Amino acid sequence: MPPGTKSVTRSFAATDDIQDVARTLCAEPVRAISEVRRGGNSRIFRVETRAARYALKKYPPADNRNRLEAEVNALRFMERKGIGRTPKVAAVSPERRFALLTWLDGEAVDTVTDGDVAEFAAFQIALDDSMDACARSEIGEASEACLSGPRIISQIERRYTGLASVKHDVPEFTPFFDDVLVPSLDRFVARAREAYRRLGLDFAQDFEVNFVKILRHAVRVPAG
Repeated sequence: MPPGTKSVTRSFAATDDIQDVARTLCAEPVRAISEVRRGGNSRIFRVETRAARYALKKYPPADNRNRLEAEVNALRFMERKGIGRTPKVAAVSPERRFALLTWLDGEAVDTVTDGDVAEFAAFQIALDDSMDACARSEIGEASEACLSGPRIISQIERRYTGLASVKHDVPEFTPFFDDVLVPSLDRFVARAREAYRRLGLDFAQDFEVNFVKILRHAVRVPAG
């Protein structure tokens, strides 16, 4: 399954339209198609041919950003820079909102080890070393990117506002929201600010700068 998959649904047979897209995008005859994951924003199918396996990803309609374009650009950037550890783009159907990617075997991570952290750190550092102005322009930020302490807090507060507007619909939820959730946010923000201060980091600075600085220090990798 694709790396990072948290859960995989029972395989389902692909419908006619999925089969049509798979056969259009694959360079050779398709032998089998099955759905392996259905998420809130996308669906993933395993496509098998005589010589290879692929992940066929169906993207949602564009909202405030074109998810298909952003992800395809990111994957092509990582392939171009030789970062590895990611699937390659085999074919794209922008009008039907599908991408055919090379298949990577893997499994969900249940227990995080030091090796997992080191591998993630190496990947993140490789990304940081490879990023340039062109890549930032092509890929852009995630839909709800939270790249600094204040932006993270703002994102959480917006979610809290949404919960506050409906909390009275479930009477049992109201005291939990008022007495537990709201006070806990203040405590966690205070702890986060203190943790940043101890590490000598700027809470208001973009997360990318602070994050990579911490990773380099942890794995003793010099800046590129």
